[in-house]
Amino acid sequence: MSRAGLGLALVWLLSAAPLFLPHVLGSEISPLALALLPWLAWASLPRAGSESELVDRLAPALAAPLVVLGVALERARGREWGTTLAAAGGLALLAVLYFAAARRTARSRAGQRLYACAWFALVAGAPLFARTLESAGAPSFGRAPGWLETTAQVSPLSFWLSRLHAGLPGAPIELPWTALALAAALWLAGRALEVRA
Repeated sequence: MSRAGLGLALVWLLSAAPLFLPHVLGSEISPLALALLPWLAWASLPRAGSESELVDRLAPALAAPLVVLGVALERARGREWGTTLAAAGGLALLAVLYFAAARRTARSRAGQRLYACAWFALVAGAPLFARTLESAGAPSFGRAPGWLETTAQVSPLSFWLSRLHAGLPGAPIELPWTALALAAALWLAGRALEVRA
Protein backbone atom coordinates (compact mmCIF):
# COMPACT_ATOMS: atom_id res chain seq x y z
CA MET A 1 0.00 0.00 0.00
CA SER A 2 1.30 3.45 -0.88
CA ARG A 3 1.81 6.20 1.68
CA ALA A 4 -1.14 8.13 0.20
CA GLY A 5 -3.37 5.05 0.52
CA LEU A 6 -2.21 4.46 4.08
CA GLY A 7 -2.93 8.08 4.94
CA LEU A 8 -6.42 7.80 3.49
CA ALA A 9 -7.06 4.62 5.49
CA LEU A 10 -5.97 6.43 8.65
CA VAL A 11 -8.31 9.34 7.86
CA TRP A 12 -11.18 6.86 7.44
CA LEU A 13 -10.40 5.18 10.79
CA LEU A 14 -10.22 8.53 12.59
CA SER A 15 -13.50 9.55 10.99
CA ALA A 16 -15.29 6.30 11.80
CA ALA A 17 -14.15 6.03 15.43
CA PRO A 18 -16.53 8.64 16.92
CA LEU A 19 -19.44 7.18 14.97
CA PHE A 20 -18.96 3.68 16.25
CA LEU A 21 -18.25 4.79 19.82
CA PRO A 22 -21.01 7.39 20.34
CA HIS A 23 -21.39 6.65 24.06
CA VAL A 24 -17.89 8.05 24.66
CA LEU A 25 -18.77 11.46 23.18
CA GLY A 26 -21.51 12.62 25.50
CA SER A 27 -24.74 14.19 24.38
CA GLU A 28 -23.50 17.73 23.71
CA ILE A 29 -20.76 16.86 21.18
CA SER A 30 -21.70 16.44 17.53
CA PRO A 31 -20.70 13.05 16.08
CA LEU A 32 -21.14 14.53 12.60
CA ALA A 33 -18.59 17.29 13.25
CA LEU A 34 -16.13 14.80 14.75
CA ALA A 35 -16.56 12.46 11.79
CA LEU A 36 -15.93 15.25 9.28
CA LEU A 37 -12.85 16.74 10.98
CA PRO A 38 -10.33 14.19 9.61
CA TRP A 39 -11.73 14.64 6.09
CA LEU A 40 -11.61 18.42 6.37
CA ALA A 41 -8.02 18.32 7.62
CA TRP A 42 -6.94 15.82 4.92
CA ALA A 43 -8.66 17.76 2.14
CA SER A 44 -7.11 21.08 3.12
CA LEU A 45 -3.51 19.85 3.50
CA PRO A 46 -0.94 21.24 1.06
CA ARG A 47 -0.18 18.78 -1.74
CA ALA A 48 2.74 17.97 -3.98
CA GLY A 49 2.28 18.01 -7.73
CA SER A 50 3.19 14.34 -8.08
CA GLU A 51 0.49 12.78 -5.88
CA SER A 52 -1.70 9.98 -7.21
CA GLU A 53 -5.17 10.97 -8.34
CA LEU A 54 -6.52 7.46 -7.74
CA VAL A 55 -6.42 7.90 -3.97
CA ASP A 56 -8.04 11.31 -4.29
CA ARG A 57 -10.91 9.85 -6.32
CA LEU A 58 -11.48 7.19 -3.67
CA ALA A 59 -11.91 9.70 -0.82
CA PRO A 60 -15.54 10.76 -1.52
CA ALA A 61 -16.64 7.12 -1.67
CA LEU A 62 -15.05 6.50 1.72
CA ALA A 63 -16.38 9.69 3.31
CA ALA A 64 -20.00 9.60 2.09
CA PRO A 65 -21.24 6.65 4.21
CA LEU A 66 -19.68 8.18 7.33
CA VAL A 67 -21.37 11.51 6.64
CA VAL A 68 -24.74 9.78 6.22
CA LEU A 69 -24.19 7.85 9.46
CA GLY A 70 -23.21 11.09 11.23
CA VAL A 71 -26.39 12.78 10.03
CA ALA A 72 -28.44 9.79 11.23
CA LEU A 73 -26.81 9.93 14.67
CA GLU A 74 -27.50 13.67 14.88
CA ARG A 75 -31.15 13.07 14.04
CA ALA A 76 -31.34 10.22 16.58
CA ARG A 77 -30.18 12.72 19.22
CA GLY A 78 -33.11 14.97 18.35
CA ARG A 79 -31.25 17.59 16.33
CA GLU A 80 -33.23 19.50 13.71
CA TRP A 81 -32.98 18.57 10.01
CA GLY A 82 -32.09 22.06 8.83
CA THR A 83 -29.25 22.59 11.28
CA THR A 84 -27.88 19.10 10.75
CA LEU A 85 -27.94 19.28 6.96
CA ALA A 86 -26.48 22.82 6.98
CA ALA A 87 -23.59 21.65 9.18
CA ALA A 88 -22.97 18.55 7.02
CA GLY A 89 -23.25 20.53 3.79
CA GLY A 90 -21.09 23.38 5.02
CA LEU A 91 -18.33 21.08 6.23
CA ALA A 92 -18.46 18.92 3.09
CA LEU A 93 -18.40 22.02 0.88
CA LEU A 94 -15.38 23.32 2.76
CA ALA A 95 -13.58 20.00 2.29
CA VAL A 96 -14.33 19.96 -1.45
CA LEU A 97 -13.27 23.57 -2.02
CA TYR A 98 -10.06 23.31 0.00
CA PHE A 99 -9.24 20.05 -1.76
CA ALA A 100 -9.74 21.73 -5.14
CA ALA A 101 -7.60 24.70 -4.06
CA ALA A 102 -4.83 22.40 -2.79
CA ARG A 103 -4.85 20.39 -6.03
CA ARG A 104 -4.88 23.54 -8.20
CA THR A 105 -2.01 25.21 -6.35
CA ALA A 106 0.03 21.99 -6.43
CA ARG A 107 0.48 22.36 -10.19
CA SER A 108 3.15 25.06 -9.87
CA ARG A 109 6.04 25.60 -7.49
CA ALA A 110 4.92 29.13 -6.60
CA GLY A 111 1.39 27.83 -6.01
CA GLN A 112 2.67 25.14 -3.66
CA ARG A 113 4.57 27.74 -1.62
CA LEU A 114 1.60 30.12 -1.55
CA TYR A 115 -0.84 27.43 -0.40
CA ALA A 116 1.57 26.06 2.22
CA CYS A 117 2.13 29.53 3.70
CA ALA A 118 -1.60 30.30 3.67
CA TRP A 119 -2.38 26.91 5.21
CA PHE A 120 0.08 27.33 8.08
CA ALA A 121 -0.86 30.95 8.75
CA LEU A 122 -4.64 30.98 8.18
CA VAL A 123 -6.06 27.46 8.08
CA ALA A 124 -4.14 25.88 10.96
CA GLY A 125 -2.02 28.57 12.62
CA ALA A 126 -4.44 31.37 13.48
CA PRO A 127 -7.23 29.26 15.01
CA LEU A 128 -4.83 27.06 16.98
CA PHE A 129 -2.91 30.08 18.27
CA ALA A 130 -6.15 31.87 19.22
CA ARG A 131 -7.52 28.80 21.04
CA THR A 132 -4.22 28.31 22.86
CA LEU A 133 -4.21 31.92 24.04
CA GLU A 134 -7.85 31.67 25.11
CA SER A 135 -7.44 28.44 27.05
CA ALA A 136 -3.97 28.90 28.53
CA GLY A 137 -3.56 32.69 28.55
CA ALA A 138 -7.05 33.84 29.45
CA PRO A 139 -6.66 33.46 33.22
CA SER A 140 -3.59 35.70 33.27
CA PHE A 141 -3.82 37.92 30.20
CA GLY A 142 -7.47 37.91 29.12
CA ARG A 143 -8.85 36.95 25.72
CA ALA A 144 -6.85 36.63 22.52
CA PRO A 145 -6.31 39.91 20.64
CA GLY A 146 -9.18 40.97 18.39
CA TRP A 147 -7.11 40.81 15.20
CA LEU A 148 -6.19 37.19 15.98
CA GLU A 149 -9.80 36.21 16.67
CA THR A 150 -10.86 37.83 13.39
CA THR A 151 -8.08 36.08 11.47
CA ALA A 152 -9.01 32.75 13.08
CA GLN A 153 -12.59 33.08 11.77
CA VAL A 154 -11.24 32.70 8.20
CA SER A 155 -10.21 29.12 8.93
CA PRO A 156 -12.46 26.15 8.16
CA LEU A 157 -11.38 24.74 11.53
CA SER A 158 -13.13 27.63 13.30
CA PHE A 159 -16.38 26.77 11.52
CA TRP A 160 -15.86 23.13 12.47
CA LEU A 161 -15.34 24.10 16.11
CA SER A 162 -18.54 26.15 16.07
CA ARG A 163 -20.42 23.11 14.74
CA LEU A 164 -18.93 20.77 17.35
CA HIS A 165 -21.31 21.97 20.06
CA ALA A 166 -24.06 23.30 17.79
CA GLY A 167 -27.20 21.71 16.49
CA LEU A 168 -29.34 22.34 19.53
CA PRO A 169 -33.00 23.13 18.89
CA GLY A 170 -33.39 26.66 17.60
CA ALA A 171 -29.71 27.05 16.65
CA PRO A 172 -29.22 29.34 13.66
CA ILE A 173 -28.32 27.84 10.29
CA GLU A 174 -24.93 29.22 9.31
CA LEU A 175 -22.55 28.72 6.42
CA PRO A 176 -18.80 29.38 6.58
CA TRP A 177 -18.69 32.33 4.18
CA THR A 178 -15.22 33.61 5.14
CA ALA A 179 -13.65 30.16 4.97
CA LEU A 180 -15.30 29.56 1.60
CA ALA A 181 -13.96 32.90 0.37
CA LEU A 182 -10.41 31.93 1.43
CA ALA A 183 -10.69 28.61 -0.42
CA ALA A 184 -11.95 30.37 -3.55
CA ALA A 185 -9.14 32.96 -3.34
CA LEU A 186 -6.53 30.22 -3.00
CA TRP A 187 -8.00 28.35 -5.96
CA LEU A 188 -7.97 31.50 -8.09
CA ALA A 189 -4.41 32.30 -7.02
CA GLY A 190 -3.35 28.76 -7.95
CA ARG A 191 -4.99 29.16 -11.33
CA ALA A 192 -3.24 32.47 -11.97
CA LEU A 193 0.14 31.04 -10.93
CA GLU A 194 -0.42 27.99 -13.12
CA VAL A 195 -1.11 30.20 -16.15
CA ARG A 196 2.04 32.19 -15.44
CA ALA A 197 4.27 29.11 -15.16
